[in-house]
Amino acid sequence: VRVGAFLTACTSFVPPALARFERSHPDVKIELEQLEPAGALCRLRAGEIDVAVTWEVFGEEGGSEDDGFERLFLGDDPYRIVLPAGHRLARRRQLSVADLAGERFNGPAVDPGGRYREVLDSVFADAGFTPEIAYLVDDVSVGRAFVAAGVCVAVMPELAVPEPRPDVVLRPIHGLDPARSVHAVWLRGRRVPAIPAMTRAARPISARNWPIRSKKRPAPGAARCSAPPRSCRSTASGR
Repeated sequence: VRVGAFLTACTSFVPPALARFERSHPDVKIELEQLEPAGALCRLRAGEIDVAVTWEVFGEEGGSEDDGFERLFLGDDPYRIVLPAGHRLARRRQLSVADLAGERFNGPAVDPGGRYREVLDSVFADAGFTPEIAYLVDDVSVGRAFVAAGVCVAVMPELAVPEPRPDVVLRPIHGLDPARSVHAVWLRGRRVPAIPAMTRAARPISARNWPIRSKKRPAPGAARCSAPPRSCRSTASGR
């Protein structure tokens, strides 16, 4: 079974989920490739992988009925304010994005189709200011390192900042609840016997990594980013 999964899925719940599957199905060979969602869906449609772990902006439609994909909702990954452990705001339990006005941030460059940057732009627009992105980084593990060094702050998905976290502090975004929805995706009508068992293995593992929320709750304004149509162009950001 050929699997594609985005960076922070590969550094959190995907490895234990695959290990659990392999223990139950030792005769099934697993191959994994780290792929961001746009590239994973294109590879899936081309038949080059069998199942993809992808994310979408929370509150957006998870594809149309005729896009040819089946989706299994795994959970919502909330965005958090990430601060250096010694930051002046680190002792506060509640923070809004507006509290970060004047701070230096890290994040990806503006990139058409770059979903993570779209979420950030929407969050900052709701807060009423344009942030100074002083450190342009494509990989969230690099972004975390710059926050830990004390040179900037960030807004990141919670899965991107796994525990333990002695070097950084995470805080919910007060007044907003932006998140990304994580799914397992496969081609509708394609019969790969291992897929149902693999997705069953992923559900309890993903649930332990972050709280699964109801998809029926209203989506916050910050999580409703208007995005250009998805294409097979793969963005560089490792999120």
